[in-house]
Amino acid sequence: MERLLTLIVLTAITKDINKSVNLVQQVYGDVPKQLDLSIKARQPKDKPMSKREELENTLSELKSKRVKTKVDKQNIYTLEQVIKNMP
Repeated sequence: MERLLTLIVLTAITKDINKSVNLVQQVYGDVPKQLDLSIKARQPKDKPMSKREELENTLSELKSKRVKTKVDKQNIYTLEQVIKNMP
């Protein structure tokens, strides 16, 4: 249990699982048996968003803000014009 906790803390500090495992091996002589060292990649989304959908999402987020700054208002206007002129 102590080795596992040490490995978790070292991984949090070094941000590199291989370096952490090497340090634990140097200190304790072996790696904890119950540890799964495989790193799983994120699965991509099913359907990528089109540029129009991205712009519309951004526009709706800007419009939903309670307090809009001058820059927000300019961005809203710009996005509306871009969406309007898209094919």
